[in-house]
Amino acid sequence: MFDACIVLTAHAEGVLLQKSWNSLARARLRARNHGLTTQVIVVLDRPTPETIRVSASLPEMLDGDKVISVDEGDVGESRNRAMSHANAEWIGVLDADDYVSASWIASSVLTGRADPRQPIIHPEWVVFFGGDAMIQRQRGDDDPLLRRGIFLVANPWNSCSFAHREIRLRFPYRRSNVVGSGFGHEDWLWHCDTIAAGCVHRIAPGSLHCVRSKTDGSMNQDHKRRFAIPARSAFFDIP
Repeated sequence: MFDACIVLTAHAEGVLLQKSWNSLARARLRARNHGLTTQVIVVLDRPTPETIRVSASLPEMLDGDKVISVDEGDVGESRNRAMSHANAEWIGVLDADDYVSASWIASSVLTGRADPRQPIIHPEWVVFFGGDAMIQRQRGDDDPLLRRGIFLVANPWNSCSFAHREIRLRFPYRRSNVVGSGFGHEDWLWHCDTIAAGCVHRIAPGSLHCVRSKTDGSMNQDHKRRFAIPARSAFFDIP
């Protein structure tokens, strides 16, 4: 079994998938220097021809790496399908047009292993580039500056996270159905569900996630435009 597995979700990223892969290769090398082994699963969900072409020629694929194809049309379900192929203690998720610091894998796994509660681990810094440029520092749920009420109006953590295999299998992502039911924001909902179940969320020191802020074709923008809301979660139940 590997120490870590990265689920890299791809759809229409094309050549950007290659750049995201390169950032993972650096992070995987740093993790190896810490004695950690890493598997990568690229999951293609209704991919464009260019994305298929790039995925077929990714360099430095190692034994255990996989490229799988699904027909879900949903990033959460794509991650769930990929995780059933994962053979690792800790599983991280990343979109195929984003980048991570070289420290991301090692810092996340080592931080998680140091806590017997098997915390969910988030990058310390998030840099948005492309459309709207912004830098955000993320905080663990033990930080006094992070209050539970923030979930009523915002998501304090972005989609990039690490979690123990048991947590991933226990709490799969729920499908978004913005057009039908009006529910969306699968990451926000996953954070709410895991907190309600007693999971803790911590930060990987010195780690960085670079997020492409799209001016067109962004799922977050689509959810906002359609006024999507998270589905019911025990997090919002009144005691």
